[in-house]
Amino acid sequence: MVSVISLNPGAASPLYLQLQRTLRSLIQQGEWPLGIRIPAVHELAERFQVHRLTVLKALAGLKRTGWERAVQGRGSFVADQTVVARLLANGDFKQHLGRLRRAPRERRDVMLEALHTH
Repeated sequence: MVSVISLNPGAASPLYLQLQRTLRSLIQQGEWPLGIRIPAVHELAERFQVHRLTVLKALAGLKRTGWERAVQGRGSFVADQTVVARLLANGDFKQHLGRLRRAPRERRDVMLEALHTH
C-alpha cells in the first residue's frame, strides 16, 4: 500500500527533514522492507514534488542515522536497524561508546559485548 504523503513548505521544519521523517516512516511501517532498493533521487523528487537536492539531503540524514546504506553502482537500500535498535535500547550504551577509543580489534569486542549484554 502506497501512502499519499504531502510535505508542507510553509511548516517550521525544513522540507528535507519532513521528507527524511516521511521516508523513515515508510520504512517503519513496512512499506519499504529491509534490504529493498530505495527509489532513485529523481523518482523521489517527482513523487514528493521537491528538488533533487532536498531528496539528497534527506537521504544523507537517513544514512547518517543508520536507516539507509548505499552500495556503489547499485543504489541505496533500507538498512538493517536491528543492530542499531539493540544498541540504543541498552542503557549502558554511552559507557560502551566511551570504550570505543581503543584499537580496532578492541572496538569490535566492545560492540559485540554491547550487543550481547541486552
